[in-house]
Amino acid sequence: MFNNIQKPSYYVIDIGASTGVNTDPVYNYIINDKFKGLCIEGDSSKVNILKTKTKFDIYNGYITPFNIIAIFEAYKVPNNPDILKIDIDGYDLAVLRVILEKYKPSIIIAEINEKIPPPIHFEIKYNENYSWDESHCFGFSIQSGAKVMNQHNYKIFSVHELNNILCINNDLCNSLNIDCTNTDDDIKLIYKRDYIDNSSRFHILPWNENINYWLNINERDILKQEITNYFVNNNNRSKFTIKTKIKDFDFYID
Repeated sequence: MFNNIQKPSYYVIDIGASTGVNTDPVYNYIINDKFKGLCIEGDSSKVNILKTKTKFDIYNGYITPFNIIAIFEAYKVPNNPDILKIDIDGYDLAVLRVILEKYKPSIIIAEINEKIPPPIHFEIKYNENYSWDESHCFGFSIQSGAKVMNQHNYKIFSVHELNNILCINNDLCNSLNIDCTNTDDDIKLIYKRDYIDNSSRFHILPWNENINYWLNINERDILKQEITNYFVNNNNRSKFTIKTKIKDFDFYID
């Protein structure tokens, strides 16, 4: 994908950079002296390790839809970075919406909540007190991601490594001679090919075992009700005493 960018900026953004682990989708870029970029990580203990691995600028703090543009401007992020990766286990989509109003990365890699199949629209709403409870309730579904990508002329090319959408902008689509739209059928096909039919998910994501039955529910309203009931009444993976999440997410079917 990168080799098909017509005029690369050699600039990469890693939101949720952690310690700079080699499983990060953009790890090979942040350790490459040919590239410049910005790493964002909220945990200061992780930042201390990250500093030993990259020459990228590092912002130590938590992002919101209200501060992300100011952060980008402070670090002089170009309007057309090559790659943007985001993984914050929460209101990722709310942040992406704001970024894409001003910036146009050629490639976006964004973590999705892979558990929630199309056609369900699901996303965590922004809340200043939000903290991921380590449960199945986080992020956004591929269907919600497709809606935002369509609005900003991005194509979801694949589900990368089971739980990230790999998206390319319309310029890159043109270079690759592919249609930049995301139809509902496209999303179903990609999700089935790259997640449902990928047998590696059973050992890479074993914690999904108790909700894998969601993938076998064909009636849309029943599926929506089943997921809602789980989050409201049986969110048993949550580390919090109060496990109910119903007020924290947006959830609907077109």
